[in-house]
Amino acid sequence: MIYRCSKTKITESFQRVGPDLLRLLCHIIMYEIDRYAPPHNPDTSCESTAPPDSKLPAIGTSRRGEDYSEGRRDTCLLSATRILFLYARVQSLTELMAHHKKLLSLCITLLKYPMDVVPFEVQHNVLFILANMACCRSCVLTLSSHDGLIDTVAYAADQHRVSTLAHKTSWADYYQPLRFNSTAFRCLLNLSHPKENKVTLVGKDGLLRSIAYVIGLQTSRWVGMPHSLNDMATQARRFAMSTLRNIASAPPEQKYRICSFENGILLDSLCITAQDVHDPVAKEKSFAVIFNLVCSDTAEILTMHPKLLELLVDAVSSQRPISPHGGDMELSEMPYQSLVGLSQFGTCLSYDARVRLENALSIVKSSRGH
Repeated sequence: MIYRCSKTKITESFQRVGPDLLRLLCHIIMYEIDRYAPPHNPDTSCESTAPPDSKLPAIGTSRRGEDYSEGRRDTCLLSATRILFLYARVQSLTELMAHHKKLLSLCITLLKYPMDVVPFEVQHNVLFILANMACCRSCVLTLSSHDGLIDTVAYAADQHRVSTLAHKTSWADYYQPLRFNSTAFRCLLNLSHPKENKVTLVGKDGLLRSIAYVIGLQTSRWVGMPHSLNDMATQARRFAMSTLRNIASAPPEQKYRICSFENGILLDSLCITAQDVHDPVAKEKSFAVIFNLVCSDTAEILTMHPKLLELLVDAVSSQRPISPHGGDMELSEMPYQSLVGLSQFGTCLSYDARVRLENALSIVKSSRGH
């Protein structure tokens, strides 16, 4: 019945039986997990996305020799996590759920299982629950301080990046990984607000690769792509871009790591998005990321990138100047402000970089009628 209830009725239900039901649902999940081998524990010191030990039994393989139906196990986990999913849709309930003694630990445990070991919907339900909790400011600290939570969400996002790179036989094969990526980055977007979390997230190689992959998706060029799939890819790209925008406002050391990571793959992906006329929202967010990355430590890399400086100049040249008497700086002014920011670090640049920047600023000055 709860599957068809409105948020108002779900809230009333939680007020009557919520605490007892949470204990019962957590007990069911714990019971199902306890019957099987422990999940893979991602090594945070090594951001490998290689599958865990192949000897690890599937969650449907009993380690106690009991006759137990895999279908029944799936039904129990799906039902329990689905009910929690529905409660998490009500913002006023997420704080109570986040402070439950067992719930966060169980969510982490289910996400640690490799793909195809537990049903996709179970892991997505769990990730949705965490993402909705993270929408509540008072919950962010609770989630951030919970041991292993940020590591596990970041690992899960990259695990599904790897799955989208695997061989696909139909458009439907892309839907689940993109849906999972979208929810993972919605969760990480909210968790990336505290300064200490920005530093933590920038240090995760797998997460940076996943961001570079998702924001670089050029779905507008995928011939015959269904509308629903394109919408999912667009949503995932925007959440990933917003996450990158947040962590790009980290201290200079982290800004440098973002710019230099794996020969600049994040900058390359930003340039791809900055040229995407089919998604103006993601395009503007890409310039916001570049603006956040500008500092003395990154000025050389940004200026010498083969495409980035030209894109900033083109973006500025194609815009009408914005009145300086306006309020807060508009997002469309970001390319110009990025160039201004780079010019302030001219003394930090090599001769070649300084010449490139001076030529760019000269073009901008002419285009803006200064």
